[in-house]
Amino acid sequence: LALERGDVAAALAQYGAAENLVPDNLEMRFWHAVSLVNARRLDQALPLFRRIFAREARWRTLVRRLSRSGLLPRDEALIERIVSQGQTP
Repeated sequence: LALERGDVAAALAQYGAAENLVPDNLEMRFWHAVSLVNARRLDQALPLFRRIFAREARWRTLVRRLSRSGLLPRDEALIERIVSQGQTP
């Protein structure tokens, strides 16, 4: 709801609180990372994506789908930077 109101700070605080309550829930962490990207806080989002992808690489596929659907920016360089997190060069 905070994101719908445009209150990014409140939304990010709520995601952080939710992660503290259920730290093993990758989906909560994933949506927190997505929200950080959309709030132009990529540097904060990348470590979250790295930890998510280390546990379940299938989340990379969703990142690409979200970009195509407009829920993440349609910026191929940005998406590649996100999905490359945790991969060895």
